[in-house]
Amino acid sequence: MRSQNAVSIPGVSSVSTEQAQSKATIHIGHPATPVYPVHTAPFPHISASVQPALPHEPLTQRTLTPADLERASMQAWPALEECSFGNVRLRCAGGFTKRANSAVLIHQPSIENSDISDCAIVDVEAWYAGRGQNTVFRLTEPLSTGLDEQLARRGYRMADPSLVMVNDLSFAPSFTRDTSHIPQARLMQDEEWLERERQFSNRPAGDQRMMQHILACNAVSNDYMAIEDNGTMVACGLGVRQQGLYAIFCIRTAQSHRRRGYATALICSMLQRAKTSGASHAWLQVLESNLPAIGLYRSLRFSTSYRYWYRIRP
Repeated sequence: MRSQNAVSIPGVSSVSTEQAQSKATIHIGHPATPVYPVHTAPFPHISASVQPALPHEPLTQRTLTPADLERASMQAWPALEECSFGNVRLRCAGGFTKRANSAVLIHQPSIENSDISDCAIVDVEAWYAGRGQNTVFRLTEPLSTGLDEQLARRGYRMADPSLVMVNDLSFAPSFTRDTSHIPQARLMQDEEWLERERQFSNRPAGDQRMMQHILACNAVSNDYMAIEDNGTMVACGLGVRQQGLYAIFCIRTAQSHRRRGYATALICSMLQRAKTSGASHAWLQVLESNLPAIGLYRSLRFSTSYRYWYRIRP
């Protein structure tokens, strides 16, 4: 049985707060992942708790909730350092992506509202300051309404309002569109995909190394997909196989090949892989302002599950 003071970290069965306080160095995730120190010193206003895993009940037999998808998001795009304090999950990955470097409010049935004390917010700010990072909260509707108001009063600015969209694969037809003029999407080895995606997206080398570390945490479950035109990558996407779910990230199309069906062909291929892998649902995240992408996803039977956004400390 786990200690009540256990801290859950991806790839690690459990770590007690006493162990964490000793600043022990722990392997996180995949064996190839570099070693990162885990510092989870106690704060006076927040108590450590265990991060709940995805439910074991088959998703085909239950309703997929925003709480399920938030946990799936954290598992599909893991941080390199994580700990839970009360109903807040603190995540840090060297500043690469707000998704992996934000405090997330975790739904717990025993907690009736989403408020946390101002003193607890100060402790969260201290945790991130100790890692040389500004504090960012990831908030969702309707769970985070109270916390959002608290952070707004403290001067936190809103950033990147986004949608989480879901495709129920049990009801979806075969994902075939008129894309016969487009080369077949193919799987790539992770190193090849990462290097070519870096060139494709013009990502700084430092960010690219951090992305490699993050993806190494779930390397066994990743589908690195791409479409090439005359040997040049023109569309790419990342699929992550989970417990009955299939997460889709990093959908990008070269400027010269947009509005020509390449993204459609790529996503259709990924959805086929999702069904073949036994997933009941595919899901993705998209900026609320990205109307062309939202239109594409809706045409492929994705529907909006909920909204999320970030609050960034001034």
